Amino acid sequence: MSVFKALLINKMNINDDTLILSENDTVYHIFDENDLPTSVTKVILKSSKDIDFVVVLRQNKKFITYELAPYTRGKVMFMCSEENLSIDREIILLEGAEVKLIMPDFHNGNRKVNIETKLSERKARAEWHLATYSQNIDKKVFNISFSHFGNESFADMHNYGVVLNASTLIFTGESTIFENVKGAETHQTARIIVFDENSHAEANPILNIYHNDVVAASHAATVGQVNAEHLYYLKSRGLTEKEAKLLITKGYLMPILNYIEDKVLKENCITMLERVL
Repeated sequence: MSVFKALLINKMNINDDTLILSENDTVYHIFDENDLPTSVTKVILKSSKDIDFVVVLRQNKKFITYELAPYTRGKVMFMCSEENLSIDREIILLEGAEVKLIMPDFHNGNRKVNIETKLSERKARAEWHLATYSQNIDKKVFNISFSHFGNESFADMHNYGVVLNASTLIFTGESTIFENVKGAETHQTARIIVFDENSHAEANPILNIYHNDVVAASHAATVGQVNAEHLYYLKSRGLTEKEAKLLITKGYLMPILNYIEDKVLKENCITMLERVL
């Protein structure tokens, strides 16, 4: 049984264009952007306990900002639905805020996802973990960026993908440390496995460093064909090509589920991955 509940929005928590959510709303709650009043463009997460919050991203919503209040910590998971998705989202971390941002995208469909995380104040820390695949003729484009404005801020980005058939998958990761920002650290990793010759895959890492006082800054990006020997070995053991591809894909993408403790959410992600391939 899942411990997560659907978030019921209390109008008393809305101040002009801002929805303010406390720990009673951000621990083990699922928030569907379709439920957000049209006047609201900003959601503030504020908690003294570690948050565990799920956001269902929706196509029909305008630009939305998610802000973590000072010293708020925990996990935020972004989920996609079956629909095509083209969105712009902003995440702001204030002083001492720490968050793991998780996006297991195991649905078919087109994607154009632009998400910028702003480490606005001192010692803000963010990890980003994306695992996705594209197949058939889908086109998925993810533009994920970190912007360091706060001293001693930290960011680490991980984008993993699998491309099949005549589909397209593009990762662009951009990390920027601005002027006068001291002691910041930023990292990126992007890896894509390509199964078919008609697939198109790109991993584009960008680092913009405008201050010399940096702890570390790095990026690593690889795009490569699936190992033919691995595929041959699995098929020689009686698996069909589809079953072999599924096994390799699961092994490559499923590690993101280690960040999901809830059994029902984790099983739903596994089911989605197995159903569509």
